Amino acid sequence: MKAKRAVRIFVFGLFFTSLLLVSIIFYLELSGKLRDRSAYIVLPNEGGYVESWAPYLSQLARALDVSDLSIKTYTTNADLHDYIKKADALNILWIEVPLSSDFPIADIIETDLLTPLYNPQKVLESTPTVIQKTFFSTYPSSENTYVLPFTMNPLVQIYKNSETEDGEKNTLLIPLQKEEDRKNFISFCRTTFYPYLSSMEEENLLSTLPSLLAYLRIDKTSINYQKSEIIPYFFKNSKKNVLINASDLASFSVEQRLAVSIASLGKTISSDFSYLVFPQRTSDLHNEKIRSAQDYLLIPEVAFNIASKRNHLPVNIESISKNVFNDFIKKQIRQAENCFVPALEADIENNELFLKSIKILFQ
Repeated sequence: MKAKRAVRIFVFGLFFTSLLLVSIIFYLELSGKLRDRSAYIVLPNEGGYVESWAPYLSQLARALDVSDLSIKTYTTNADLHDYIKKADALNILWIEVPLSSDFPIADIIETDLLTPLYNPQKVLESTPTVIQKTFFSTYPSSENTYVLPFTMNPLVQIYKNSETEDGEKNTLLIPLQKEEDRKNFISFCRTTFYPYLSSMEEENLLSTLPSLLAYLRIDKTSINYQKSEIIPYFFKNSKKNVLINASDLASFSVEQRLAVSIASLGKTISSDFSYLVFPQRTSDLHNEKIRSAQDYLLIPEVAFNIASKRNHLPVNIESISKNVFNDFIKKQIRQAENCFVPALEADIENNELFLKSIKILFQ
């Protein structure tokens, strides 16, 4: 009898303990506290975004007081909007987005599912004027600021220190084999001939190519090269300038970096960007996490570390710099007045016609 009674007591105790545990879990889930044990940031699937954030997830988790911070990725605009809608269910703190025609910034803001920046004045103070102008021109005016410009990857011309940057003496190397390269070229043309090509469509731009190519003195050999082939060609030949992204400088050897300089960017620049948005959350606790995240991501060292991991520059002008190239580019951007964004250029509808038109002009 005593044995049966002991078994009953044990079974009853086990049942009561299980019931209590389930009740506690239900309460924590209902109050949102269990979900706060883990949180997510959402990033593009390609472009080095995941690799640049991954090393700092533990540091970010400690700073924001979440036990685990993980990454979810998106590929399409539909995926991105789906994550914005599911921010509460997944405990998403922020999303990084390329400033690109593939992910229209106006559409993202018009969802009315974003949390505005809590300290927009701080963002403005740390963002170069030309970049403020670039972002504000891409989405409808609003009483609130919803985007935090985060990284940039400007186009630059480089030349050998042993020569001169003078475009009248050097021919310009421009790769045109990839869609990204062709968008860079169009954006560069708009920059060089500002303001005359500011809003010119592809068809009209093609008709202006003869005069553009004559003025730019483009090396006809370079248009058949991939960007990876352009750099060796540049170093093997004299009197050449080459158009590349700032991120491409990371692939240079130490010897190559010491052998080149960056030409002046001028008052009108061309650069790609990324920015952060913060999904709207329903609870005060979650909103406090987002406020903390916004403050933390404005720390100059944080912005620098994330950007440099993918060889981009931080938009934050207060961020530290570790090489003369970055210092020079940042100074040039602070002095710039206008900016074009290659990734916002429309896809060229007929690539074969585009390349054929250029090759014919060289014959």
